[in-house]
Amino acid sequence: MYPKLSANKEMLKLIEWTKKDKKSNGKIKIYNLLELLNPSIVEVDDCILITNNTGNSENFDNYKFAPSEFYLTKTTFEHSNNEVYVDFYLHGRKISFKDKVRLTLCTIDAWIVFFSREYPDRTVKIIFSADTEYKNTTLWFYTLREEEDFIGDIEEYPAPLAYVVVNE
Repeated sequence: MYPKLSANKEMLKLIEWTKKDKKSNGKIKIYNLLELLNPSIVEVDDCILITNNTGNSENFDNYKFAPSEFYLTKTTFEHSNNEVYVDFYLHGRKISFKDKVRLTLCTIDAWIVFFSREYPDRTVKIIFSADTEYKNTTLWFYTLREEEDFIGDIEEYPAPLAYVVVNE
């Protein structure tokens, strides 16, 4: 079963806005986006971490989870290390904010397939936020651990926010 996107009111408005005008103002070469759509992942201490942000999985050879003021739990460790700015994968290419939102939604679809296929026994939460002022979109993901989930009520967030749970 395909998971349902849960979104706050601001995100629902943003998604509806992208559907009003189907025109695109930019072209993106798919080979520039392969790292975004098909992430490279390593497992570290029962955590899954994206390596695309560093470009080198060897950086994680001695990487370990250790509770600290920044990473209180494995969930915060994953969440912080798996923050993905979609602009980074555009390699300087300028596209409209509307197209960035569309691209981010497509990336979520690709990640649902990826996590379903590569980690079928792991429940993963993918989070999407949008900054309407700076026209940026960001994705995060982490293993959903009952005792560590920290998103809470998404309606409390003033910015557009959505999430999907894979393999629930």
